[in-house]
Amino acid sequence: MNAQVDEYIAQQKEEIAAFLSKLRKSILTISDLCEERFSYQVPFYYFINKPICYFHVTAENTIIGFYNGRKLTERPGFLEHFGRKQVKLIFVNDFSEFDFDLFKEIIIEAMMTIEKKI
Repeated sequence: MNAQVDEYIAQQKEEIAAFLSKLRKSILTISDLCEERFSYQVPFYYFINKPICYFHVTAENTIIGFYNGRKLTERPGFLEHFGRKQVKLIFVNDFSEFDFDLFKEIIIEAMMTIEKKI
């Protein structure tokens, strides 16, 4: 685990911090090849040294962004491109309704797109 990510999560409101901790655990437990870094003032997650996703907290919501999102299956109402060419995003406002199973499916799909390149 990354100390800067620990600090980033600890600085959030309690409900957001709990959500981010669960996201973090969901990502890092999928594969031993997942790595956590802190860049551009936000947590990033890598698989085999390639970026998978990041999360960022704003005043309005929590954003989960997926690199190479154009290669991921769009899931209307959950994972969408929002007019972006490369990145697909998930905007989270209600943490209690977040679908962690679907999130894990997307993480695995992102990892599979990286493995296909290797």
